[in-house]
Amino acid sequence: MTNNTEQLRNKYLQMARESKKIGSKLPKALVDDLEFFEQVIKLEPTLYTRASDRIKRNYDIALAATTKLDFMDISKEVGHEFLFANDGKFVLDAIAKENEDHYQFWADAGPYYSGRRGALLVSTPAGLFASFTFTLQVLQLCPDTRYFTHHPAMSNQFLALIAMRLGIAYAYSRHEEFCQNYNVTMKAVEQHGNLLEHASDDLKANKLVVLKAVESNGMALQFASPELRDDFEVVQTATKSYFSSGWSATPMKFASLRIRSDKQLIAQLCQDGIPALMHATDNLRKDVEFIHELVQSDPSFFYGAHPSIKKMAGDMEPVKFINSLLLKKKLESELPELEEEEETTTIKI
Repeated sequence: MTNNTEQLRNKYLQMARESKKIGSKLPKALVDDLEFFEQVIKLEPTLYTRASDRIKRNYDIALAATTKLDFMDISKEVGHEFLFANDGKFVLDAIAKENEDHYQFWADAGPYYSGRRGALLVSTPAGLFASFTFTLQVLQLCPDTRYFTHHPAMSNQFLALIAMRLGIAYAYSRHEEFCQNYNVTMKAVEQHGNLLEHASDDLKANKLVVLKAVESNGMALQFASPELRDDFEVVQTATKSYFSSGWSATPMKFASLRIRSDKQLIAQLCQDGIPALMHATDNLRKDVEFIHELVQSDPSFFYGAHPSIKKMAGDMEPVKFINSLLLKKKLESELPELEEEEETTTIKI
């Protein structure tokens, strides 16, 4: 190494530190100087494009350059083979490195995002996604699939299925072709039942799809077709799954009017331990005989009665109140008959 080369190196390193543009000014003596690039690439990553082929193919130098350059830029310099080697190891390492830089940036500067990770993911060669191993690792590194929404590989059903497998469903709602595909939709609603909202009308009317959705989240019943909201098996599955998760019987309110007014079906749900009366029609919630039948098995069902009935009960124990109310109703219905018998007897006398 000559003194002249060392002087040049120090001069251009100082320029990089001062953020002075170097670009085409870089002397030929430095384009193949590994020691120079090991230092300057951290200060000015875009100088990668000015390096010799030998320097460009240096793994660490190329990796450092990704803090400014996308994979497409790297590929122009060294070819696609560099990115595809070892099942895309370079791409994975670059994304992992950006993850580390991003989290350090977040810790230092607060919740701001440098934008590099998204740019890297979008510039990832689509051909790499043909590898199951590669795609799985990328999704594990960056599970937020919004970075893939404009990537050509996102039209690949294979990628979508892997994303769904990992519990990542954002992509589903963004792509119409997925929403019309039976297999992708089944995988999506299995992970997130409410994604049924984005499915095509045909799939919302598909009983197998809807059953899978309401098993995952009973509230998905609201997105099913009117015909399936009138299907007792679907309504029962939705209400059971939601209630068993520690929630209420809320999905019942999306059932058809026919089901919500059917005594037998409401009673069947209550036999399963589900407080379905809460979302039955007002006529059923005011039906004293029906309420009496339900509270005999579980007094808590009384709290699904119509507010007017509960107001009459006050602080009275539900079963006693409904029994007294039923007795009163029975007496009132029998009173005219008793009066008529009394009149008849009086006439005879």
